[in-house]
Amino acid sequence: MRAAGITVLEDNAVAADMARAIVKKLLDAGFNVSIYPRVEGLPPRAEAKTNRSEVSGDFIVTIGGDGTILRAFQSIRPQDTPILGIGSGEKNFLAMANKENYEEAIEAVIEGKYFVKREMRLDVNVEGRRFPPVLNEVYFASSLPGKTIEVHVEIRRSEKRIPIWHDRGDGIIIATPTGSTAYSLSAGGPIVDTSLQAITVTPMSLRTHKPSIVLPNSDEVILWAGEKKAEAIIVLDGQIGSKIGRNKEVFIRKSDKDAYFIVFRNQEMRYVEKTLRIRP
Repeated sequence: MRAAGITVLEDNAVAADMARAIVKKLLDAGFNVSIYPRVEGLPPRAEAKTNRSEVSGDFIVTIGGDGTILRAFQSIRPQDTPILGIGSGEKNFLAMANKENYEEAIEAVIEGKYFVKREMRLDVNVEGRRFPPVLNEVYFASSLPGKTIEVHVEIRRSEKRIPIWHDRGDGIIIATPTGSTAYSLSAGGPIVDTSLQAITVTPMSLRTHKPSIVLPNSDEVILWAGEKKAEAIIVLDGQIGSKIGRNKEVFIRKSDKDAYFIVFRNQEMRYVEKTLRIRP
């Protein structure tokens, strides 16, 4: 039997209403359905999970905002499970459906009228400690709010380490093409089309002005903080934060595990327009 998983933005009445309608459609179509968190008023056949990572299926439907999608990608197993993002608010960059057309989108998925688009992610390694693959960006900054940090940036290319920057500032953002239109863009980084599979390095208010750099995905970016007192912190996709000890190196490279999005054929150009921020 086919199966579908659903994750829902918590404490949001609009998302809960949409979840109830989607669960009914999927159950009526013969799907087993698991959902997180529990939503009141669901049929008993819908299996409520106590943890997001327990939700599984042939595909995952997220109902909420971009954060709901990012959290789902960090927790789903197996990691090549495709996600259909449905936005419950007004602006959702990563979602391919919204509260006006979500029922039509679910019907298309049930009928198999969709394709899967792969998006590049990043792997982050700190002294052997690995984190979930990153879809948008890695933010590297001081662990002390409002404080600048001494940032060292190198790249590894063909096994050779090449120094790029050594300066003090607010931090550094390492982004994927998908993430190039998120926090990186707000910091002055370039927009990179997702077909290019590049890595962007964007400085945040360094003492000496330095432009963003667009690197091939074969490069590995290496960061560390040359601080005597404060530690650094990395924040992954705005969801996971971790302190990094002084002079400990952070290694960032293209992940072997892409993100898989459910996209509809009549949305191919819409997806490109959203990526490039084109407006009529």
